[in-house]
Amino acid sequence: MLEIFSGLSNRIQNDLIEAVSDVIKNDIRHEINAAPFVGVEVDETTDVTNKAQVSVILRYVDTSDVKEAFLGFDDVSDDRRAPAIADYVLGVLGKYNCVEKLVAQTYDGAAVMASALNGVQAKIREKVPEAMFTHCYAHKLNLVLSHSAKCMPECRTFFKTVEGLAAFFNKSTKRTHLLDEVVKRRLPRAAPTRWSSNSRLVHTISMYQSDLRAVFRIMSENPDLWDNDTLMMAAGYDLWLSKASTCFFIMAYEGIFSETDALFRVLQNKVMDIGFCCARIRDTMGVVERQRNRV
Repeated sequence: MLEIFSGLSNRIQNDLIEAVSDVIKNDIRHEINAAPFVGVEVDETTDVTNKAQVSVILRYVDTSDVKEAFLGFDDVSDDRRAPAIADYVLGVLGKYNCVEKLVAQTYDGAAVMASALNGVQAKIREKVPEAMFTHCYAHKLNLVLSHSAKCMPECRTFFKTVEGLAAFFNKSTKRTHLLDEVVKRRLPRAAPTRWSSNSRLVHTISMYQSDLRAVFRIMSENPDLWDNDTLMMAAGYDLWLSKASTCFFIMAYEGIFSETDALFRVLQNKVMDIGFCCARIRDTMGVVERQRNRV
């Protein structure tokens, strides 16, 4: 009995968490019942166990304050198609009796979510025509930059190699240990859906380019300490870093990223109005255009 009431029992701890969750959800339900309109934000990601998790946030006005209520994560690994996700979202809205109040919806920008023809937003609008869909403008910026690079084989190869360089160290603790000793800085991971991660990665490679080449030379000069794959890849990355084309791409994209990163932060800022954001988008396009004309 003492163990149970001391808080060491996982069953009691889970019961307490569920009780707190029920109280919070009841408060949210009470606020939503009083709100005239509701917006929904849905994001989907894959966790460390390779399961698809969906998070749902309801946005509404309580008296004079705008509130966002996080409702939790749910596993949707069994069916990630648009109809199933749409049914899930409508089910969540139904639990809070706010389907008829829905006037806005926004998602992570993936095709299954955002497609105008068969995506989740289209399925939702079949049930609630007033639910206007808004695509995250910061995510749109990521997509524009990503697709612009994919249009050019040289740029596509450059970023694939940059991502491979980061993975080269992240996949081996022995390589990472040498990186820590020589460079004293780890390479950030590149995320396909977050272009800002490529920006940090390119900037880090630019700053520590000579130190990275020193790491590869240490590997090449001590072949008995490393496996064949490591030696071959180290020689390849050392050669890649020495090329004039690599230096050109690093320099060019550092200039582009300095502008687009600033714009990304503006688009992510909740206090910026749409007029200011539009002006910054035009300014950024003008700067990038001038940089292109100078090359």
